[in-house]
Amino acid sequence: MNKKIKLILEGIRIQNVVIALFCCFVAINKIGVFEFNVAILSVVIVVSLMMAANLANDVYDVHTDSINCPSRPLIIEPSMIVFFKRLVVFFCLISIVLSFFLNLKSQLIIIFSIPVLVFYSKLFKPIPLIGNIIVALYLSLVFIFIEVSITGYLSKMVIPSIFAFGISLIRELLKDVEDFIGDKKTGLKTVPVVFGIINAIYIGCFFIMLFCLQCFIIILDSNIYSVMAIIFLVFLPLFYLIFLLLENPSIKSCKEGSFLLKKITIAGLLIIYII
Repeated sequence: MNKKIKLILEGIRIQNVVIALFCCFVAINKIGVFEFNVAILSVVIVVSLMMAANLANDVYDVHTDSINCPSRPLIIEPSMIVFFKRLVVFFCLISIVLSFFLNLKSQLIIIFSIPVLVFYSKLFKPIPLIGNIIVALYLSLVFIFIEVSITGYLSKMVIPSIFAFGISLIRELLKDVEDFIGDKKTGLKTVPVVFGIINAIYIGCFFIMLFCLQCFIIILDSNIYSVMAIIFLVFLPLFYLIFLLLENPSIKSCKEGSFLLKKITIAGLLIIYII
């Protein structure tokens, strides 16, 4: 039983779920005025969909994970694949049912999101860059969904959603480089498979520079403390990441970069929460 629970927690990617929860907390804090019941429902929906998407990803990625990530739950225990599928259906149903207690805009977001989330690995992941963009959009959609479900419109969460999209897109590109060997063997047409590892890293560095420019434009009117926080906690680590990738353009450096980006994401969320 303990082994099964451990494999389930690995399947739902508990670290990613915690980051999604943090995003929800930041969004609710920045919105300020809200109905507590609506906020709780929105958070439960976000977490449920996040877990459903991660479990579905494990189900569809069995072949590539057997090469790239042999420690994934379904590689260790293939018999759990049916149970994982049932969990995906369960979490999706929870999200749909709970969405009926929210406004129409929130319901539409859920209805259109679920098919893309569940079938992402099968339909969109094999398409260069499109799959990366979709994954990046979903983390940014957490901020959008929380505000729309609570207030009925989008206003304060535009900048946080842009930040989440940019940093997630860069991380997804680097993760594709990490998965290059398995993706190539299974016929997936990801950016590094189509353009090569070196070119994929150059593309990633280009997006990092675009992201820094975007952040710079956004903080122009911010106070000095916010600017300094972003420089030291976001810009400098990203400049180091560019140096790391260009100095040693490899799968190993992309793995290190992906881990660093997760830390930058958390730092960025803290800045958004504080300012």
